[in-house]
Amino acid sequence: MNKTTQLFIRACKSTDPGKRVRSVYRRFYLAGQEDNSGFIANILLEICQNYSLYRLQDLACDLSPGSLVLYGPPDNNYWRCVMRVAISKIRLTERSKFPGLTRPARFRRKEQ
Repeated sequence: MNKTTQLFIRACKSTDPGKRVRSVYRRFYLAGQEDNSGFIANILLEICQNYSLYRLQDLACDLSPGSLVLYGPPDNNYWRCVMRVAISKIRLTERSKFPGLTRPARFRRKEQ
């Protein structure tokens, strides 16, 4: 697992995941783009696929109009909806499903 993947996973598990995920994306990818939801959604779906968090059938069910209400206010932008669903899936997955995910430095105990 590389460092940017770890940062995206941690961003999804933060208190304001939408803002943090966009911040990580701007830091490592294109900073000047206005709506980058499609690119972020692809990165997050790749993480879900690599760690077997999501099946295609589940994604199709979660993107149905009736289920999208569970992931935030209604939105007409498809990629923002996909991004919110992927963030939610990563956020609710326990840490043990991500082998190689290191703890942030502020939570590590100092070994003496």
